[in-house]
Amino acid sequence: MKNDSLLTLREVAQFFGVSTKTIGRRLKDAKENKSSFPGPVFGYSRKLLFRREEIESWKEEPEGEEG
Repeated sequence: MKNDSLLTLREVAQFFGVSTKTIGRRLKDAKENKSSFPGPVFGYSRKLLFRREEIESWKEEPEGEEG
């Protein structure tokens, strides 16, 4: 049974229309306090899980847009 409130790394990448490597860079930036990208709630490497609500609300923030 899949928990619809959690997203995998691949699902997050698909949500934003980018590669998993891009999400990895965003996570690295967040770890270095260069971004507010939401971190995973559980996991390691490509098995990371993210809260859907946090991902969706980050996308709507102006800070989440690159450019």
